[in-house]
Amino acid sequence: MIVSFITVLLNERENLPNAYQQVLEFNDHIPGIDWEYILVDDGSTDGSWEYISALSKKDARVKGIRFTRNFGAISAVMAGLNIATGEYIFDMAADGQEPIELFAQLLQSNLDNGYEISWAVRISRKDSFLSKFFSKMYYKIIRTFAISNFPAEGLDAFCINRRIANFLLENYESTSNMHNLTYWAGFPYGKVYYDRQKRTKGKSKWTFGKKFNLFINSFLSFTYAPLRFVTILGLIFFLIGLIWGGYIILYAFIYGFKIEGFASIMALILLGFGITNLSIGIISEYIWRNFEIAKKKPLYIIREKTFAEINTATPLPVSTRSL
Repeated sequence: MIVSFITVLLNERENLPNAYQQVLEFNDHIPGIDWEYILVDDGSTDGSWEYISALSKKDARVKGIRFTRNFGAISAVMAGLNIATGEYIFDMAADGQEPIELFAQLLQSNLDNGYEISWAVRISRKDSFLSKFFSKMYYKIIRTFAISNFPAEGLDAFCINRRIANFLLENYESTSNMHNLTYWAGFPYGKVYYDRQKRTKGKSKWTFGKKFNLFINSFLSFTYAPLRFVTILGLIFFLIGLIWGGYIILYAFIYGFKIEGFASIMALILLGFGITNLSIGIISEYIWRNFEIAKKKPLYIIREKTFAEINTATPLPVSTRSL
């Protein structure tokens, strides 16, 4: 059996030696299994690619891909899936927050129970209060409006089999969320609980802006709740306007009509314009996502790689391109 480790990185040069050492220790936990280590450089400028190139020359099991620029973590994982040859595939971060024994447990979970995917689920995490708070809010919103049976504790690293890898390559879109898409598909899965550690070195490149973009993509790709919200809001204000109009007409007949209340009228106008613009913005988000899919832009563009040929056993998605 061959398993594939995929590590996506952006300026993680100081963490790469430790990440490679972790993979080397995998057979201490499950002996007799061959592995390959796929490193996807998502636009690093700190010498990460030079380290990957040198490492791949020393160890043929190491494969490196370098993008022309930063295309995002999910696109980089898809690039790794596209060349992976393993029967099972791991998503492994470079920062050391998930210990190597966790991946051995994920693989064992699949093998022992016949699962097609096993998720790493955090029992605890050594992150800031704000990071924990926003994560809980994200999972709560996803469970409430998008995927009702989504795990409340969230999903982290995974071990998937070849079938799921092919499913992702054939169905993933740039405006979607790979983790949510996998869970939504309904494949049998297992869970392995663990305590998430602190980063070994450096700072996380997973910024608030990237997290917010992931939330928007996750939310809009798996639910029409915002459109339903716009519809209900429009109906409410239509009824309010109808009642208010009837009141004005009745008042004019009984007391005579007077032009007054400039401040209240302006407040209603501003509120109405605000709601209109909000509604247009929500609808535009959906339209833009359809436009992105219709353009069929590549998920990523490969600048160079450390191996000769891309694996032809795995179907190439339409939205990838190599220079």
